[in-house]
Amino acid sequence: MKKILFCLLVAMQYASANSCTGLLYQFLSESYLVPNAEIQLDSVFVPKESIARYSYSDGKIKSNQIYSYKEESTTDFNYYWYQNPSALTKTSYEYLMKDSSSADTTYIFEDFYGYGTLGYQRTIKFTANSMQSLIKNLDFGVTEYTETILTGDSIVHKIYKGVDRESELASTTVYVSDSSDTKCYEASPDGDTISTITYSSSGNNYSLQVKTTGLTAYYYYTSTKQETTSIHQRNNRITTIPKRRSFDALGRSVNKKSPLKKQFSEKPF
Repeated sequence: MKKILFCLLVAMQYASANSCTGLLYQFLSESYLVPNAEIQLDSVFVPKESIARYSYSDGKIKSNQIYSYKEESTTDFNYYWYQNPSALTKTSYEYLMKDSSSADTTYIFEDFYGYGTLGYQRTIKFTANSMQSLIKNLDFGVTEYTETILTGDSIVHKIYKGVDRESELASTTVYVSDSSDTKCYEASPDGDTISTITYSSSGNNYSLQVKTTGLTAYYYYTSTKQETTSIHQRNNRITTIPKRRSFDALGRSVNKKSPLKKQFSEKPF
C-alpha cells in the first residue's frame, strides 16, 4: 500500500512536467533503483564507446553489464537484495541493497564492493518530486551529497561536498523547449547549453537521445505496466559510461585494497 501511494504521488507531480524532463528526471534521480518502479532503465548506448544493459528480477534491479568497445571487454555489476556480505562472490563489482518506505518516502541503502572490498556506502531518499543521496567514499575518505529536484517542467541537479553541503562541486539545470514537448536542454550554471535532449516513445518503450559536443548517448527505458501512459505522468544523471575496470557504477575510483570502514547512519537526511 505504501508503494502504491508513493507511485500515485509521483504521477500527480509529473503531470506538470513535459515528456522530456519527466523521463530525464528518472535517470538523474536513479529512481529505477526503487523496487517495482513503473519505468525501468533498460540500456545505455554510447556509439563507439560502450553499451550498458540492465536486468531485473521480481521488480528489483539484478545486474548491470557494460561492454567497452575500445577495450573489447565486459564488466559485470551484480545486485543482492536483503543479503549480508556472505552473499558476495568477491569476483566482480557487487552491491548489497535494501529499501524502506514510509508514506510518500522511500529509502534505498546501497553498499558497493569491488572484488570483496567495501568501496562506498550510499543512502538515497526518494519523495514524489525529489531525490537526495548521501555517499561515503571509503577510498578517498570523502562524503558527497547529491540533490535532484523536479519543479514544474524543470530539473535542478546539484552535487555538494559533505553532508552539510559545505561547498558545491557541480550544478546543472534542465529546462524544456518552448516549441516541443519532446525536447529539453541541459544548462550550465552560467546559462550555456551543455546538452540537447530528445524524447521519443513507442508503445511501452521510451528513449532519450542526449547530444553534447562530439558525443551522443542513447538511454532506453521500458514500462512495467501493460497500459501505455505519457511518461510525464510517471515516477535518473546524464553522463557517459566511463571505463569500468577501475571505477564503480558512478564513475568513482575503486581500490581493491581499500580498508573496510564503519557505516554511517541508515537515514542521515
